[in-house]
Amino acid sequence: MNKHTHQQSKDNTMGSLIWDSANTPPKQILFQMHIMWYESKMISETLDSLQIAIEKSSIPVKVVLGLNSQTYIEQPEEGEPQNMFEEFSSHPLLSKNYTDVYTITDKQDFYNIGDWRREIYNPNAIYTVWGESDCLIPSDYFNILLSTDSQIPYPHFMTLAS
Repeated sequence: MNKHTHQQSKDNTMGSLIWDSANTPPKQILFQMHIMWYESKMISETLDSLQIAIEKSSIPVKVVLGLNSQTYIEQPEEGEPQNMFEEFSSHPLLSKNYTDVYTITDKQDFYNIGDWRREIYNPNAIYTVWGESDCLIPSDYFNILLSTDSQIPYPHFMTLAS
């Protein structure tokens, strides 16, 4: 796992700070997911499904996760928000070289999923996938996306959100 603290760049975007796809020719899919502290108990199952889909994928997949422990809107009834991520911190997917994890805390300005989705992208990827913490990934998901690449001649995104 490549662990980072979220910091916006000079142009107010993280996008150019984290991509390695130029070094992973010829194609790549970016899977990104913003995880709030109160979603921690459901994440292991999502990561299990994501790991299986990546293992079956015939295209490289870059995983970028944002762990948001901010409490500007909600406070936990007990415990510290950043400690709630321990629920899934030993998941094997987090130790893969293709996974980057960014922490977002109250030391930074208010930051939500809309900010994350605007900033975490890869213009060189054939897809940027907006993952959801409560959505299981089908095992053939990335291969299906790859199969559509020749039909859509420009980068695009896919969301698992409703």
